[in-house]
Amino acid sequence: MKNRLCPICDADNTSEPNSPYSKDHWILKNCNSCKFLYLVNPPEYEELHEDFAWEKSGKAQFEERHKKEPVIHFFSKLGITFREKVLKRNKVRDLALKYCNGGKVLDVGCGRGHVLIKTLSSSRHPESYLPYGIEISKGLSDISNQQFGKFGGRVINADAITGMEQFENNLFDLIIMSSFLEHEKNPKKLLDESYRVLKTGGIIIIKVPNIGCWNFKVRQEKWCGLLYPDHVNYFTPDSLMRLVKSVGFRVFRRTFIDIFPFSDTMYLIVTK
Repeated sequence: MKNRLCPICDADNTSEPNSPYSKDHWILKNCNSCKFLYLVNPPEYEELHEDFAWEKSGKAQFEERHKKEPVIHFFSKLGITFREKVLKRNKVRDLALKYCNGGKVLDVGCGRGHVLIKTLSSSRHPESYLPYGIEISKGLSDISNQQFGKFGGRVINADAITGMEQFENNLFDLIIMSSFLEHEKNPKKLLDESYRVLKTGGIIIIKVPNIGCWNFKVRQEKWCGLLYPDHVNYFTPDSLMRLVKSVGFRVFRRTFIDIFPFSDTMYLIVTK
């Protein structure tokens, strides 16, 4: 078993007992020092290119949940569809358009590119944005690169840290990490690099699952945010704040709605 240190405080929890939320050979532990829950033995970056690419592992896990709890899964999908198709709500898009009027935008873990493309398409002046992306899956990066290319941008096929290292200092007006930081086994190093490439006054929009929510307290091991081995970090509002502040970021926005305790996800906007 690998011995990944706590990504928040770097504590060695080798001797600590495994969390009861561990599954199969994927080992979760609560840090003895800061109480952060994390995956000790995440896949290597190379494995994420193909074997554990999100479009494969994510689909398999959602299908498994559908078989085990078809009614709950049905209403969950129905709620997402209603929010996105009927109410036309997309919080990441709305926050991006509200706080960034243009410039260079980076989507970390951009997948097929739909988050950033929908954001640009919703803008009154999409030509004022130049989109960049980083995506570790070869298949998804090819798709998003075609989409970003239409706006003059490009996508780097690499893990997030390696991709970030290819950009110059103080380049981006906005960085989006939507449902990504929970996947990154070196989140502090990634945020260090993000600080370097972000312009002074630029912002980062972070969206992650919230293991401090009431749904987790009720659902426990059946909670939708427990995904193996895709999610390697399990943030609460407090642990996410400790992480970003340890890198030097200042909080730009964190309202009660952003960390609503009955929501499975939470949001945080930080600035340099």
